[in-house]
Amino acid sequence: MEYVLEQLPQEITSVTLLANSNQPKIEELSLPVIYIDFSPKGFLSDLHKVLSEEPERRFLVLSGAEDRFTKAHYSQLLDHSARLPHMTVIAAHQGEVLPFPMILPAGMSNQIADYLSEAEGTVADWLEQSVYIECELAD
Repeated sequence: MEYVLEQLPQEITSVTLLANSNQPKIEELSLPVIYIDFSPKGFLSDLHKVLSEEPERRFLVLSGAEDRFTKAHYSQLLDHSARLPHMTVIAAHQGEVLPFPMILPAGMSNQIADYLSEAEGTVADWLEQSVYIECELAD
């Protein structure tokens, strides 16, 4: 997790962690933590809860365990999002769409809620029926 935080560009001014309450060493990071309950509907449902609390913000969603992305990669995502602020921006590598990292635009909680009212699924399932742009991350 510390490596990932070190890679975030300076444009990222606020970080809130979504974490399981039994995740080790999470308090040592000195960041706001939202403990999610891993509801039966999964991570997408928990993510919706967080997004709905701040509907006017864009969110960079990433995995704290992912160590292959650099500041340059996150900056590429931010650049795409700045040019198309109303779109979800999904990372891709060598043509393969990755579930994380992604940038969700403001107001995305409503779209996720609509999806969850009709189906249960993963982030990947939701993305399959969503409109988004891909950001090919350069090596």
